[in-house]
Amino acid sequence: MALAQTVRHDVIAAGRPVRDERLWVLTLSLGALTMVVSLAATGSVFGLAITSVSLLGAGIAPAMACRLLGWRPSLPALMATVVMGFGVAAGWLALGLSAIINEAAPGMAAGFLAA
Repeated sequence: MALAQTVRHDVIAAGRPVRDERLWVLTLSLGALTMVVSLAATGSVFGLAITSVSLLGAGIAPAMACRLLGWRPSLPALMATVVMGFGVAAGWLALGLSAIINEAAPGMAAGFLAA
C-alpha cells in the first residue's frame, strides 16, 4: 500500500484526476510484485532489510556526498554514480563476495569513481 501511494503521489502528476480503476490496477500490480519478490527471497527479513539498505546506500550515497561536498557534477554524472554504485553492489552480492566485505563499500567506491 505504501508503494502504491508513493507511486500515485510522486509518479502520477499531481493535480491530475486519477480514475479509481487505474489506482486499483496499480495497487494490485505493485502488491503482487512485492509478494513475488518476498516469496522468491531466501533468508530472514532482517537479512533482506540489510541487503536493501546496502544496495540503496551504494546507489545514493555517492551522489548525495558529491552534492554535500559542494561539487558540481552534471546530471548525467550524478545518474552515473547511482547506476554504477548500485550495479557494482548488486554484482558484488551476486558473486557472493558479501562474506568478505559488505556490498555497500565497493558500490560506494565505484559510485565515487563515476563522479
